[in-house]
Amino acid sequence: ACTKARQREKAWRDASAAVDTALASSAVEKARSRLAAFTRRWGEDEETRALKAKVDAARPREHPLVSPGGR
Repeated sequence: ACTKARQREKAWRDASAAVDTALASSAVEKARSRLAAFTRRWGEDEETRALKAKVDAARPREHPLVSPGGR
């Protein structure tokens, strides 16, 4: 149990750092993908939900006057 907890802690440090790096370079989809891979392997908790909210907040918003067709 202790070994698994240590592995998860290390995986979380790596994943959260990768997500932060991706967000810093405006690679929102890469950040979302990295976080999804972590949650598939290790499950979701308060930290992952908070980081997901941060990723969602970084997603570029479409301008309200732009139609989906681009015209």
